Amino acid sequence: MHKIADYIEFKKRISGFTEEFLAMQTDLSQSHINKLKNGNVPKLSALTFYKIVTVFGGCKSSAKSGQLMY
Repeated sequence: MHKIADYIEFKKRISGFTEEFLAMQTDLSQSHINKLKNGNVPKLSALTFYKIVTVFGGCKSSAKSGQLMY
């Protein structure tokens, strides 16, 4: 199981980004962001992972390799 929910919550706290902002920047719906945060998306696509990590300023090479850096 992926840990994107923990990553989103941690990064939102640090950055102050809202779910609305994250949704706009990733071109994902707020509903989908909520599902990710609540663990209701069993399979995380590589594209969704990449979009979220890069919005939070994560290293693109880490996003490509699948490593979540907190």
